Amino acid sequence: MLLIAGIVLLGGLLRYWGSLGDLWLDEIHSLQLILGLTSASETFTALHGDGNHYLNSLFLYLLGWQEDWTVYRSLSLVTGLAAVLMGSLIGWRRGPLTAVTCTLLLSFSFPLIVYSSEARGYAPAIFFALVAYFALRQILDEGGRGFVVLYWSASVLGFVSHLSFAHFFLAGLLWSAWRLRPGRTLLACAVRFAEIQLVPLACLAVLSALSIAPMQIAGGPWIGIARTLAQVCALALGIPHQAPWIAAAVLACVVLAVLGLLALRRSGSDEWILYAGTLLLVPGLLMIARPPGTIFPRYFLIPLVFFLLLMGHLLADWAGRGRAGRLAWIGVMLAVLIGNGVETARFLERSRGHYMDGLTYMVEQSVGAEVSVGSDHPYRNPMVLAFYSRHLPDGAQVTYFGERYLPIGNQIVLSDGNDWPADGTEWFVVHSFEREPVPSETLEVRGVEYELARSFGYYGLSGWHWILYHRLGSG
Repeated sequence: MLLIAGIVLLGGLLRYWGSLGDLWLDEIHSLQLILGLTSASETFTALHGDGNHYLNSLFLYLLGWQEDWTVYRSLSLVTGLAAVLMGSLIGWRRGPLTAVTCTLLLSFSFPLIVYSSEARGYAPAIFFALVAYFALRQILDEGGRGFVVLYWSASVLGFVSHLSFAHFFLAGLLWSAWRLRPGRTLLACAVRFAEIQLVPLACLAVLSALSIAPMQIAGGPWIGIARTLAQVCALALGIPHQAPWIAAAVLACVVLAVLGLLALRRSGSDEWILYAGTLLLVPGLLMIARPPGTIFPRYFLIPLVFFLLLMGHLLADWAGRGRAGRLAWIGVMLAVLIGNGVETARFLERSRGHYMDGLTYMVEQSVGAEVSVGSDHPYRNPMVLAFYSRHLPDGAQVTYFGERYLPIGNQIVLSDGNDWPADGTEWFVVHSFEREPVPSETLEVRGVEYELARSFGYYGLSGWHWILYHRLGSG
């Protein structure tokens, strides 16, 4: 228990460290949506974008405007760390070594560290999926009204955290139906199934009527389904996303998943049905039912977590089969932990971007009191500029030339998009999602020459690089 507590503590410190950097676009967009509401109920009724993660939105609404923006990430921090504890508890049922293995994999998972330290709904959804899994297993094994209520609560909170909770929930429906079938009449099976699942299904129906049907999907950089799923495999194992490594990641994940499912089935447990549904069946069916335009690895975080739990069960089983199994446990764990550790170290160094530093640099290096800025994107960059301009010292004036955008704060002035200065803006901001961009030394925008001034980097799954160009001859 002390070992597990120490692992969880280290995982919590990494998540806290990851929460200290700048907010990035999606977090800022959530705030922009929420701070314009007049009542808490509007988080469910007035916002119909996929950026509205209901529970997180309600949390942001109750907090209101905070000068220390890292406070907005506290819900994710708490639930992200609690998810590690739940994973340990789930693993403990199969023995202390399984619990330690699952705790290590969850605590030091790079994607879980990232999404447990930003103000979105992914970490709460993961936590409630694990609570619902724990409760559902208790219900199916031993019964108990208290666990039914726990399952209902976790499922409702899971759905209002993020709709990706459906990856677990739909697989849980399949598992429940399978487990309840033996020894019961069809009517008795249906009644018991309804007792367990009716409340979560009703919640899903209400959410569908209120928000899911009219939901508007925001855009983003196009990745593609095949590459996205390959990235999820690489993230799960801490393997680089580039060829040929990414192909090896896919192969390794497939092999480990198949071996894990077979090991569960050989052990006499029917939980392989839940894992197969969460990892394979439900994601496939959801993508067929509604093929996404833009899809991101973060949409598959719950399948990723269940893959890590399945791998934890498999590796612990290997370790109990003699010297060769123990060596395999050590080898795989070292490879996964080192890979995730390298990714995490880079993320903690660069964070999700350094937007406040970039804006401060432009203000300090500008010739006059007014800072004129243009950029290569009419939505992403002005939203970020608008948010961080509120934290500038009094007297600093930033004017953004481009498409109109309603900002948070009042220290940024937005042109109407048609009055681009004849001699250009003093600054031009270029953003890049490339891991290591190589910016050109000069840039021409509408006939005006700019020179590279400074780059502000990022690393990981959220954010982007900011590359700042200064107009030639400005000072």
